[in-house]
Amino acid sequence: MKMAKGADQNLTLADRVKFLRNIDGQTWPLVILAELDDASRDKLVQRLRPNPQEDKHSSTRGKCQAQVNTSSRGNDVQTFTPSVSLLASMARQGSHRDSQANLYALAVLAYQSGHSKLMVADELSKRQLTGNLRPGERTCLSVILISVNEKPSTVDGISVWARRENCGGQQIAQMFAKFDDTWKSKPVAEKTKSDRHEQVLEREIWENPGLELHDPDRPVLSTDLKATLGWESYLEAMVAALSKLPVGLATDIVSRIGDARSVQSCSWKNFPCDEHLVIFLLFPATPDQIRETTSFIQEAVRKETVKLKSTDLDESDFESDLDEPKMTFELIPWDKHGIRSRRDLMTFWSSYYYSRVGSFWAGIPALNLLLQPITDVSDPSFVEVSSNNKTVGVASRTTLDRLINFPEWQSASSHRGSWLPALYLTNHLFKDQDREIRAEIKAYDGGLDDYYNTGAKGCGFMPWKPGKAGELDGTVQDMWEIAQKVESELFLANDCEFICIDQKSAVDKKVIYVLSDNFITKKARRKWSQLKDLPNYRMQGITFARISARDAHVQSLDMHRIHKRAYRYNLKHFIRPDLRPHGRLEFGYGYGDGDGNPVQLKDDVNPEEEEDSPVETDEDEYREDSDVGTEEMWGYHMGLGPGFGY
Repeated sequence: MKMAKGADQNLTLADRVKFLRNIDGQTWPLVILAELDDASRDKLVQRLRPNPQEDKHSSTRGKCQAQVNTSSRGNDVQTFTPSVSLLASMARQGSHRDSQANLYALAVLAYQSGHSKLMVADELSKRQLTGNLRPGERTCLSVILISVNEKPSTVDGISVWARRENCGGQQIAQMFAKFDDTWKSKPVAEKTKSDRHEQVLEREIWENPGLELHDPDRPVLSTDLKATLGWESYLEAMVAALSKLPVGLATDIVSRIGDARSVQSCSWKNFPCDEHLVIFLLFPATPDQIRETTSFIQEAVRKETVKLKSTDLDESDFESDLDEPKMTFELIPWDKHGIRSRRDLMTFWSSYYYSRVGSFWAGIPALNLLLQPITDVSDPSFVEVSSNNKTVGVASRTTLDRLINFPEWQSASSHRGSWLPALYLTNHLFKDQDREIRAEIKAYDGGLDDYYNTGAKGCGFMPWKPGKAGELDGTVQDMWEIAQKVESELFLANDCEFICIDQKSAVDKKVIYVLSDNFITKKARRKWSQLKDLPNYRMQGITFARISARDAHVQSLDMHRIHKRAYRYNLKHFIRPDLRPHGRLEFGYGYGDGDGNPVQLKDDVNPEEEEDSPVETDEDEYREDSDVGTEEMWGYHMGLGPGFGY
């Protein structure tokens, strides 16, 4: 279905696409966002209709099939190619027809027409149909599944989810049932890590379980609405302001203004870092509001400084805190940057990210935003945009207390060298012993330090159960408990890693290097349904080894270059206790109790077991999130489409 250019510019969303309203409940809408010839289109539709033999094979697939049997919806597909003018009336257009902005707008349009689910064929689908694939792209034909659901406890709020799925071998309803079961169980934007082998994070996000899309032309972290689109509201407001002009001329002017609208580059007094907090105001503030906000933050910083001095447990006279810089901050008024929407923030973030990426070891400093005037230190009206030197930025709600109270063990993003959290397992070291082991950890190690470019060796030292001088030393079980806490605090880091200092460290000048043990094989991830409700469910335990304190930073860097199973040290493994009832999850891997004793587990994985059939998708890289609607991710996502209209 094609529409003449300009024919639908003056109609409402509901009037523009009668096509969607005319599709019955037994038919699936397939939106085409790529130039497909008739043969490719027919091939795609045919692949979405499994043959009887494949359908019979898929009927044994358990839970998903049980859900499908509750629906009588068939596999009839009707295609729809939206016109350029229709897309332009719903979303700001860029060079990519299959942008996230268009995907979101089409999802809302379909929902308004009575369809909560639709499929989209994009440029990747076209390349898979024609065989003109880019390096690294999968050959299996796939489409984007989009599901729209009303958001609980909101008025007219919706959630729009997108996920890429392979075509063929299963009913369309089954594809959506599996999709819905996944995102309802585990929302997506993870606050932990990417793959240790540096798999492209953008690709991970789009695949299981998918990504929640947002209206790019609405304010940051605002509720997405089913009744209207941000771009449509913007166009209507601008046309109303130009009401004395002919409608066609006014619309053309508005379109050109929208294309020319840009976010201002910002000039701050000092670049953001852990000692200098830069906060962008996302609301037009009066002089009185700016003074009140400044005073509020100053008082919060002062109280935090006093608290740190009174609770500072670092009594080592060789590492005085007196020389540590005091935190400063500055407010950037809204008229200095012009960020109005998610799209504006993405544009600003891209400029900021590419100008600073590579300059900081632990990721560039976060951007901090204030959505509205604050009255309480615990008020979640702040937004933190963070990254770990990858193109994806994560915007999440936070508090002022969180911004100014940076955990001591975490790497300061302004630290221009290697960094390791160093956590004590004992309170029984004398000051001289403590001084010596700290000096040993930070000591220059000659050629290896030069080869790995360790730079200034930084450590975040954390005491063992402070205030309890006679406390027993920590055990392997305690290291596991520490690992879980470190894991939950990490933000898009590659692995949970740290070193532990015990009594023996004072004698042998060695520390315990600890690394999270995460699932890596497809066979292990097949049991995801059994593990998804466990805390930190991707962790199967920890791997650790006793290594030279002086080599700790080098070994940390080396670990990221090689697989830990090929590591040259005598590694020990600890399998988390609540995982043992689930049996063996990885074949040929030496689970242990942490003391070198093997743990015997039932249900060993058969190494000759066949790989997943094309009918199934890998339960790969599932991730968890804070409450839906409190966090957003964006960037250029491989396999689904570029950012907001770009």
